[in-house]
Amino acid sequence: MDSSVVLWNPYVSERGKDATMKHDHIFDELAQAIRAPRQDVWRPVRAFAIDMAGKLFLGLAIGLGVGIGMALAG
Repeated sequence: MDSSVVLWNPYVSERGKDATMKHDHIFDELAQAIRAPRQDVWRPVRAFAIDMAGKLFLGLAIGLGVGIGMALAG
């Protein structure tokens, strides 16, 4: 083949850079984002719900204790 003939390569852009490099860069960024530590957006809601449940059960325990104590005393 003559050296002046250039075959078209779908993986090489007009500027001569390899188009797969662009795709590799995108997948590298995606892989890095997946490995990044996750932010738990439900943490404040979960903490509030556990706090409220604890207060409810503590109130029930105190109420039952007072009720049973009064029943035994009276």
